[in-house]
This record gives sequence, C-alpha cells and structure tokens, in this order.
Amino acid sequence: MSKHEKNSIIPMKEDYIKDDNNNNSIISDYLIKEIFDLKDDVKMIIDELIKIIIKIQDKIDINKSFELLLKASRDDYPIAQVYLGTLYEHGIETKENLKAAFYWYNKASEIGNKNAQYNLGRFYENGIFIEKNDSEAFNYYYKSAKQEDVNAQLQLGCLYENGRGVEKNLDEAFEWYKKAAKNGNKFAQYNLGKFYECGSDNITKDYVKAFKYYEKSAKQENVCAQYQLGCLYVNGRGVEKNLEKAFEWYEKAAENGNKLAQYNLGFCYENGRGIKRDIEKAIEWYKKSAEQENSDAQYKLGNFYEHGKNLEKDHVEAFNWYKRAGENGNKIAQYSLGKFYESEYYGIEKNDIKAFEWYEKSAKQENSDAQNKLGFFYEHGKGVEKNYNKALEFYEKSAKQNNIFAQYQLGCLYGNGRGVEKNLKKAFKWYKKAAENGNKLAQYNVGFCYENGNGIRKDIVKAIEWYNKSAEQENSDAQYTLGCIYEYGKGIEKDFKKALEYYEASAKLENKNSQYKLGYFYEHGKGVEKNYNKAFECYSKSAEKDNVYAQYQLGYLYENGRGVKKDLEKSFKWYKKAAKNGSKFAQNKLGKFYEGGIGNINKNYAKAFEYYEKSAKQDYVCAQYQLGCLYGNGRGVEKNLDKAFEWYKKAAENGNEQAQYNLGFCYESGKGVKKDIVKAAEWYKKSAEQENSGAQYKLGSFYEYGKGIEKNLEKSREYYELSAKQNNSNAQYQLGCLYENGKGMKRDFGKAFEWYKKAAEIGNKLAQYSLGYLYEKGKGTEKDIKKAIEWYEKSAKQDYGQAQCNLGFLYERSNEIEKNLEKAFDLYQKALKNGYEVAYYCLGKCYQDGIGIEKDEVKAFEHYKKSVDKGYLKGKYILGYCYENGIGTDIDKEKAFNLYNIAAKDGNKDAKKRLALDYSDLDLY
Repeated sequence: MSKHEKNSIIPMKEDYIKDDNNNNSIISDYLIKEIFDLKDDVKMIIDELIKIIIKIQDKIDINKSFELLLKASRDDYPIAQVYLGTLYEHGIETKENLKAAFYWYNKASEIGNKNAQYNLGRFYENGIFIEKNDSEAFNYYYKSAKQEDVNAQLQLGCLYENGRGVEKNLDEAFEWYKKAAKNGNKFAQYNLGKFYECGSDNITKDYVKAFKYYEKSAKQENVCAQYQLGCLYVNGRGVEKNLEKAFEWYEKAAENGNKLAQYNLGFCYENGRGIKRDIEKAIEWYKKSAEQENSDAQYKLGNFYEHGKNLEKDHVEAFNWYKRAGENGNKIAQYSLGKFYESEYYGIEKNDIKAFEWYEKSAKQENSDAQNKLGFFYEHGKGVEKNYNKALEFYEKSAKQNNIFAQYQLGCLYGNGRGVEKNLKKAFKWYKKAAENGNKLAQYNVGFCYENGNGIRKDIVKAIEWYNKSAEQENSDAQYTLGCIYEYGKGIEKDFKKALEYYEASAKLENKNSQYKLGYFYEHGKGVEKNYNKAFECYSKSAEKDNVYAQYQLGYLYENGRGVKKDLEKSFKWYKKAAKNGSKFAQNKLGKFYEGGIGNINKNYAKAFEYYEKSAKQDYVCAQYQLGCLYGNGRGVEKNLDKAFEWYKKAAENGNEQAQYNLGFCYESGKGVKKDIVKAAEWYKKSAEQENSGAQYKLGSFYEYGKGIEKNLEKSREYYELSAKQNNSNAQYQLGCLYENGKGMKRDFGKAFEWYKKAAEIGNKLAQYSLGYLYEKGKGTEKDIKKAIEWYEKSAKQDYGQAQCNLGFLYERSNEIEKNLEKAFDLYQKALKNGYEVAYYCLGKCYQDGIGIEKDEVKAFEHYKKSVDKGYLKGKYILGYCYENGIGTDIDKEKAFNLYNIAAKDGNKDAKKRLALDYSDLDLY
C-alpha cells in the first residue's frame, strides 16, 4: 500500500517507530481514532501529535512540526492534510484560517479520507466557513460512516433521527447508532439507550437493553448516560430498583458537571433517597445546577427561600430565583411569579398585568394551575379585560387536565350562567368531577345540589354524604350546613346535639356563621345548657368578623344585660354596625333608640323615621308598623293619616298583629281611610286570632254592641275573657261591667268586684272608680268607705272626672270620714275640668249653699243651667226650683213648671211633689 493511499492502516504506534522507511507517515488511523475521541480538546491532540513526532524522529525541531505537516500535505498525504486542517481550524502553531482548514479537509476528502469527510460534514452541518447545508453534511457523514468512522456514524444517526439533510428515519438512525456503539462510541451507546428506553414505531421499548447501553456509555464517563443510569435505578427500569445505586450514578454525573444530575442529587439529599437526608447538601447541589441555568433547580431554590426551608425566608431572593427559572422556561416558576405579582403578601409590588403575563407563559406550557388562574383573571377582569368566554376556555383546558380547582370553577360558571348559558346539569357534572377528585368546595356544592335539586334529583341522604366528605376536609361551610340540617331536621330527625357538634367544629375554623349559631344555641339552651356568657363570647367573635346577625344579637345582649353588663351605648354601637350591614332588625332597633331616646341617645324622631323606613322597605313588619305610628302622630315626619294607614296595611297584610289592630282602629274611626265598621271588625278579628289582647277587647266590644258584626253577648264575654287573661285592663273592666249589670249573664257583684280589682291594680282608672263605687255601696264586697276613697283617689289622680266627683261627694256628705268641704269643691272643679258634666250640678249646690266656697246664688243658677243644658236630669228639678223661688235669677213660674214637668216625667219624685202642691190650680196652657 503506497504512502498516497487514503487511509494507512497501522496496528500500533510502535510499528512506525521501528520502520524508518515510513517516517513521513507519522500519523495513522489509530491516532485518528484517538484524536477524535478527544476532539473536544484540540490542544491535547496537537500535544499528542508533537510527542509522536519527537518519538519518531528526535532530531526534528518542535517549531518545525507545522512545516513538516505542510510539506506532507502538499505531498498529498491525506492524514497530514487532516491534521493541517485541524491546526488551521483552531489556530494552533498558525493563525486561525477556516478557509485553509476547509481547503485541506476537502483535499483529503477527495482522496477518500474518512476523517476529512467527517470534518467536512461537520463544517456543512454547523455552517463553519461555508453556508450551512444539512444535505451536504449528510453526504460527507455518510461517506465517512461507510468507512466505519465512528463519529460520522454517530452524526449520521443524529441526522436521520432529526430529519436534517435527509428524510427522518428512526430505523436508520437506530442502525447507525448501533454501528457506532458497537465501535465503542459512548455517545452512540447513550443514544441507543434512549431509543430502547423510549421506544419508537419499530423499536420495542426495552429497559434492560436501555440499561445495558447506558452502562457502557457511563463507564466511558459519559455524564448523560451516568445520569440516565441513575434514573433507571430510581424507577427500577431494566434493573432492580436501588436508590443507593441511583444516588451513586447521579453523584458521578453531578461531579462531572451534569446539571440534571446535580438537580437530582439535590433532590436525593432533600428527601433522603439513597442517602441520609441533608438539606444543606441539597441546597449546595441545587445551587450548582441552578448556576448552570437548570430551571428546575432555580425553581427549587426559589421555593426554599419562599418557605424558609433551611434558608432564611427571603421573598425577594425567592422571586429572583423564580424569575431566572421562569425566563428559562420553567412553567412552575412562571406560575410562582404570577402568584408573587398577584399578592401583596410577598413584598413584591402588586401588579395584576405582570401576574397575568407570567400565568399566560405557564399556561402555554399546559400548566393546569396557570390555566386555572388565567380563567380566574378573565372571569374577574384582573390584569386583563373581563371576558367570560375566555375564562370558560381556560377553565376547560385546565379541567381536562383534571385540575380540581378549574373543574370547580367550571361548575360555578355553568351554575351562574357566566360566559355560558346557565346549565345546572353541567354545573353539577363539573362539581362532581372536582368533588370525586377531592376538592372540598366542590364536595360542598355537590351536597348543595343534592339538597336543593339543582341539576340532579333532590336527595338529602346524598347531600349529607357529600357535605360530610367536605366537612372531613375541614370545610367550615360544610360543617355549618350540616349543623343547620340537624338543627332544623331537613330530611332527617332534628338533633340539636349533633348540630352543636358541627357548629363547634366549624367555629374552631373561625367560621363566623357557626360562631353566631353557637352563640344562639348557648343563648337559648339548644343542645346545651343555657349560658349567656358563652353566647356573648361566641357572638363577639362572629360580630368582629362582620356577621350581621351576631352584631344584632350582641346589641341585644348589651341592651338587656345578658352575659355582659348592661351597656346601652355599646348596644347602640352594635345595632348601628348591623344596620349599616343591612340588618332590618337592627335598623328597627336604631329607630326605637332614636324614638325613645334610649341610653345616651337624644330623642330624634327624624332619625327614628329614617331607620324605620330603611327597615320597612326590607319588609320588616315591626318597622312598617312603627312608620305608621310616626305618620299617625306626625313624629319625625309631617302628620299624614293616609300614609299611616298605608304602612299599617302593609304591616297588617304581613301578619303584624298590632298593625292589624291599628288598621281596624283606622277603619273604625275613619282615620286615613273611609270609615268602615265591617272592615274594622275583620281586622280586629285577624289581630285577635294572633292573641292580640287589644283586638280581643275590641272584638268583645263589637259583639257587645253589634258594631260591624251581629250582636252576641256570649261571644262578647268570650273575647273579653281572652283579653282579660292577658291582663288587658280594659277587657277586665268590661267584664266587671257585664257582671255588675247582668248583661248577657246573671248579675254577679262578686265577679264584678274581682274583675274590677284586677283591672284597677293594673292602673285602669275606670276600674279603680268602679272598685271604689263597689266599696262605697258594699256591693260584691263589704262596704268600706276608706277603701272606696283609696280607689277613688287613684282614679282621680288619673284625672277621671266621675271618680273626682264621687270623692268630692264623700268629702262633702259622708259621715264615715272627716268632712272637707273645700277639698270637695276642689274635686268638683277638677271633675268639671276633666269633662264630667254632673260636676256642674255639684258645683251649683256648693255655690247655692256655700259649700267649700262663698255662697253665690247667681253662680249656682249658672251651673245648674249648664248641667241641664248638658242633659243632667236631676239638674232640671233644681233649675225649676231656682226659677220658682228666684234663686240667682228672676222668678219665672212657667219655666219652673215646665222643668218640674220634664223632671217628673223622668221620674223625679221631688218634681212630682212640687207639681202636686203648687201648680194644681194653674192653667198654663
């Protein structure tokens, strides 16, 4: 074989040393193989080359090595041409000259040198000096590979695998890798391992063979293969699972600089897999990997800083690592960046737009959490314009990846008809998917759907089942709802103790509704012993969280001094908070405070009206009734009986018994509406059926006198008794009257006395008068003037004229007490002032006879005349007497006769006597 043949095959370097005739062939195929195995270190290649030159010909000057190669190349020695090209390519012993390198590689290639062909393929593949051309690269690699060049075989496999310069063909790629691997190429061995690990259309997945090739490559210090071996040991693929072995291979690869292995080594140290747990070392390896821009390691470091895991918690440092990882495409880090920008918690300036941008980057990589977040941002218009259709789109993408939060949100969109037509069946479907995947909110909603028949047939048993699943995950709302179900017995038997258990569990999780319910149970002793202190404590917790019901109840406890010292100022404060939060009950209470001037609150009818109106507009019947009262009395608003009637009617129709009573009164008296006794009776009856004692009394009166209803004394007594039993003093008084007068029943002064006494003791002035009268006359009780006076005085103090008059009469004429004519006169005057017209007659007597006042017949006559003008029959006789005898007026026998005549016809005995004695001979007609 001549020196000009393309590839001199020399088995050993030593053969050249011994053969002086071959001094010019100083480089062999053997050397080529060694050199290209070390192709990453050109300096090492040249150093080896120089050593060989010196060993072969010790007289050669090192500085003349380049000239020797140049001479050999010009003499068309292809191997020298290859090495000369290498020197030019890398600028060794000469200036870098890619053109010259290409030239000499091309020269050697034309002679058929496989190494030159390989190098030309490399130049075309990478666009070195010449325009990139994968087809030309393929051609040269193919020529070289056919000559068993292992590196060309490897590269040819790569081109076939990736479809560069040739149609993609994994089978061909596999075959070339196999050739290169057989020839000992560690990279080809690694690639074969990947083929067997992943499989392809025509290559069956085979972890055992994958392990075999990775191991071969790894033993040649291929760090990627070392890493992959670690992975196979971790997962027990192709080899028995062995975490210690996995750790060993990860460590080799990591120490050789493989960033993936460095990350996995950190993971092993972090989790104690194949090695004793050591967080410090985990951080050390994560940092090494992160510095090589491994995004997973960068994310890990961010996570460690975020949560303070063996590192001081530092959200800024966490953010910086997340940012590096995110910029390197790590979708989890991108999601975390969105989270940092979304919340103010992390100390990064809140920016919904940037949060949206990072969530979007992560979502594009199919991160289901980020897709869910995008859905949320579109739904609520955070960092982007609100778009329910887009929200639906991203929730669906996330949900299809079994993201339970997105599945839940989809249910919400369908349930509320946002971005999609409302569809309770679809809502239920998505809730159920999320619920079955363990989402506690969805489990709660599934329970709600079953409870209320939303999108599914109502089933309280299944509702409870799903509420329980959610409650077991400490969903306080589910626990609260279960409490309600047991409290009210919804579909199951009531069980206050069970309800209490659920409310307590929920309250411990700071659920304000359950804290309120606990307070209510303690206040009313439901399922637990009544305890106002505990009630106050629970209401306080709930109220501080803005639970409007608890705020109202807290106001109530302070108002009534239950479980806490009475404090009207604090009561008002809590009522005001609740009212501000829309509580109609609290608004009504504030109205009461302002109307009554309760505590330190100044009476303010205008404010009372304002709060009653707010409450009334929420259909709170008590406030509607109170508004009617304010309109009726012109307090805080201009008096308007029509408006009063309207509000009474609203409240009455909403079932308020007092409003029904007032409505009856309006119809009875014609206030704010046309008088209508029949309708009055109807409304009194509605109110009476709700046990309103005033209405029962009124109905009794209507039945007694046949007002708007057929007269019925038995029913009258029945309603009076119902009212009287509720301590209605008017009804008790009327019952007394019925018994005293024997109206609709047998007369019974004893019973009359009993009922008068009950009413009198409550303060009914009419009853007090009647009781005094019975004591005075000894009817139904033993006669007792002192007690008569006592009860007359009570009635008189309430300005009841008849009692004042009777009391005056006793002070004037009774022999059983010390007379007091002045007091008698004073009482007659008071009686007259209070409208008791009989007092005119009594005062006339006082003036006529000088009783308690200086005698004055003119005034006596005037008072007698007024008593007659007011219809007092007894006054007619005495007025006739005045005319007959000229007392306080001129004598006028005719007037005297007429008055006697009228009085006599009314049964006055004295008038009859006067007529018989004095006027028998008169012809007055």
